[in-house]
Amino acid sequence: MNWYRLAQSSMEINHYDEDSDEYDPYEVSDGIESAFNESKIRPSNDSDPQFFALMGEDVAGGTYSNWRFNEEEDIATYSFDVAVLEKYRGRENVGIKVIDSSIQYYENEKCDYEDMGYRTEMLLWVINPKLVKFFENCRDFEIVSENSDGSAHMVRY
Repeated sequence: MNWYRLAQSSMEINHYDEDSDEYDPYEVSDGIESAFNESKIRPSNDSDPQFFALMGEDVAGGTYSNWRFNEEEDIATYSFDVAVLEKYRGRENVGIKVIDSSIQYYENEKCDYEDMGYRTEMLLWVINPKLVKFFENCRDFEIVSENSDGSAHMVRY
Protein backbone atom coordinates (compact mmCIF):
# COMPACT_ATOMS: atom_id res chain seq x y z
CA MET A 1 0.00 0.00 0.00
CA ASN A 2 1.27 3.47 -0.84
CA TRP A 3 2.13 5.91 1.94
CA TYR A 4 -0.34 8.50 0.65
CA ARG A 5 -3.20 6.04 0.98
CA LEU A 6 -2.21 5.41 4.58
CA ALA A 7 -2.20 9.14 5.25
CA GLN A 8 -5.77 9.56 4.04
CA SER A 9 -8.39 8.87 6.67
CA SER A 10 -11.55 7.17 5.55
CA MET A 11 -13.17 7.42 8.97
CA GLU A 12 -15.83 9.87 9.97
CA ILE A 13 -17.88 10.28 13.15
CA ASN A 14 -21.55 11.11 12.70
CA HIS A 15 -24.43 11.94 14.99
CA TYR A 16 -27.16 9.33 14.58
CA ASP A 17 -30.46 10.67 13.27
CA GLU A 18 -33.26 8.23 12.56
CA ASP A 19 -34.75 10.71 10.08
CA SER A 20 -31.53 11.20 8.10
CA ASP A 21 -31.53 11.37 4.33
CA GLU A 22 -27.73 11.14 4.19
CA TYR A 23 -27.58 7.46 5.21
CA ASP A 24 -29.93 4.57 5.86
CA PRO A 25 -30.72 4.86 9.58
CA TYR A 26 -31.76 1.20 9.76
CA GLU A 27 -28.45 0.01 8.31
CA VAL A 28 -26.52 2.29 10.66
CA SER A 29 -28.57 1.15 13.66
CA ASP A 30 -27.92 -2.50 12.69
CA GLY A 31 -24.20 -1.73 12.35
CA ILE A 32 -24.03 -0.16 15.79
CA GLU A 33 -25.96 -3.09 17.24
CA SER A 34 -23.55 -5.54 15.57
CA ALA A 35 -20.60 -3.85 17.27
CA PHE A 36 -22.34 -4.13 20.64
CA ASN A 37 -23.30 -7.77 20.07
CA GLU A 38 -19.77 -8.71 18.97
CA SER A 39 -18.34 -6.93 22.03
CA LYS A 40 -20.89 -8.59 24.32
CA ILE A 41 -21.95 -5.20 25.65
CA ARG A 42 -25.60 -4.57 26.38
CA PRO A 43 -26.54 -0.89 26.52
CA SER A 44 -29.25 0.04 29.00
CA ASN A 45 -32.83 -0.34 27.82
CA ASP A 46 -33.47 3.40 27.93
CA SER A 47 -30.50 4.26 25.66
CA ASP A 48 -30.64 5.25 22.02
CA PRO A 49 -27.97 5.31 19.29
CA GLN A 50 -26.11 8.60 19.39
CA PHE A 51 -22.84 8.55 17.45
CA PHE A 52 -21.37 6.14 14.94
CA ALA A 53 -18.07 5.74 13.14
CA LEU A 54 -17.96 5.03 9.43
CA MET A 55 -14.88 3.43 7.91
CA GLY A 56 -15.58 3.81 4.23
CA GLU A 57 -19.04 2.27 3.90
CA ASP A 58 -18.82 0.15 7.09
CA VAL A 59 -20.20 1.09 10.49
CA ALA A 60 -17.13 0.44 12.65
CA GLY A 61 -18.84 1.13 15.97
CA GLY A 62 -20.88 3.63 17.89
CA THR A 63 -22.47 4.76 21.10
CA TYR A 64 -25.79 4.44 22.86
CA SER A 65 -26.59 7.16 25.37
CA ASN A 66 -29.24 8.60 27.65
CA TRP A 67 -30.02 11.30 30.16
CA ARG A 68 -31.62 10.33 33.47
CA PHE A 69 -33.21 12.79 35.86
CA ASN A 70 -33.45 12.55 39.61
CA GLU A 71 -36.12 15.11 40.37
CA GLU A 72 -35.78 14.76 44.14
CA GLU A 73 -32.09 15.69 44.10
CA ASP A 74 -32.17 17.85 40.95
CA ILE A 75 -29.48 15.80 39.21
CA ALA A 76 -29.28 15.20 35.45
CA THR A 77 -27.05 12.22 34.66
CA TYR A 78 -25.68 11.51 31.20
CA SER A 79 -24.37 8.02 30.40
CA PHE A 80 -23.11 6.34 27.27
CA ASP A 81 -21.86 2.95 26.16
CA VAL A 82 -19.40 2.46 23.31
CA ALA A 83 -18.49 -0.54 21.18
CA VAL A 84 -16.23 -0.98 18.15
CA LEU A 85 -16.08 -3.98 15.85
CA GLU A 86 -12.95 -6.02 16.54
CA LYS A 87 -11.53 -5.53 13.04
CA TYR A 88 -11.54 -1.74 13.59
CA ARG A 89 -10.19 -1.61 17.15
CA GLY A 90 -6.94 0.31 17.30
CA ARG A 91 -7.42 1.72 13.82
CA GLU A 92 -7.53 5.51 13.54
CA ASN A 93 -8.57 5.74 17.21
CA VAL A 94 -12.15 4.87 16.31
CA GLY A 95 -13.15 4.13 19.91
CA ILE A 96 -11.49 7.25 21.32
CA LYS A 97 -13.14 9.44 18.69
CA VAL A 98 -16.66 8.21 19.42
CA ILE A 99 -15.93 8.53 23.15
CA ASP A 100 -14.75 12.11 22.64
CA SER A 101 -17.86 12.88 20.57
CA SER A 102 -20.03 11.73 23.47
CA ILE A 103 -18.02 13.71 26.01
CA GLN A 104 -18.27 16.83 23.84
CA TYR A 105 -22.02 16.30 23.49
CA TYR A 106 -22.31 16.22 27.30
CA GLU A 107 -20.24 19.39 27.65
CA ASN A 108 -22.43 21.17 25.11
CA GLU A 109 -25.75 20.01 26.58
CA LYS A 110 -25.13 20.22 30.33
CA CYS A 111 -25.52 24.01 30.36
CA ASP A 112 -29.15 23.66 29.29
CA TYR A 113 -29.88 21.38 32.23
CA GLU A 114 -27.92 23.55 34.65
CA ASP A 115 -30.00 26.53 33.48
CA MET A 116 -33.10 24.52 34.51
CA GLY A 117 -31.65 24.08 38.02
CA TYR A 118 -30.11 20.62 37.68
CA ARG A 119 -26.65 19.62 38.78
CA THR A 120 -25.11 17.58 35.98
CA GLU A 121 -22.84 14.59 35.90
CA MET A 122 -21.59 12.06 33.39
CA LEU A 123 -21.60 8.57 34.90
CA LEU A 124 -19.95 5.61 33.17
CA TRP A 125 -19.26 1.97 33.90
CA VAL A 126 -15.91 1.40 32.18
CA ILE A 127 -15.35 -2.32 31.67
CA ASN A 128 -11.95 -2.15 29.97
CA PRO A 129 -9.24 -1.67 32.64
CA LYS A 130 -6.99 0.15 30.14
CA LEU A 131 -9.77 2.65 29.47
CA VAL A 132 -10.23 3.25 33.21
CA LYS A 133 -6.75 4.83 33.30
CA PHE A 134 -7.44 6.70 30.06
CA PHE A 135 -10.66 8.23 31.41
CA GLU A 136 -8.99 9.09 34.71
CA ASN A 137 -5.74 10.53 33.35
CA CYS A 138 -6.79 11.96 29.99
CA ARG A 139 -10.48 12.86 30.29
CA ASP A 140 -10.79 14.09 33.91
CA PHE A 141 -13.06 11.35 35.26
CA GLU A 142 -12.99 10.30 38.90
CA ILE A 143 -13.28 6.70 40.01
CA VAL A 144 -16.41 6.19 42.12
CA SER A 145 -15.87 2.46 42.67
CA GLU A 146 -13.54 -0.22 41.31
CA ASN A 147 -14.39 -3.86 40.74
CA SER A 148 -12.19 -6.94 41.08
CA ASP A 149 -12.26 -7.47 37.29
CA GLY A 150 -10.59 -4.08 36.71
CA SER A 151 -13.77 -2.30 35.62
CA ALA A 152 -14.84 0.88 37.37
CA HIS A 153 -17.75 3.23 37.80
CA MET A 154 -16.53 6.72 36.95
CA VAL A 155 -17.97 10.22 37.07
CA ARG A 156 -17.21 13.61 35.57
CA TYR A 157 -18.98 16.82 36.53
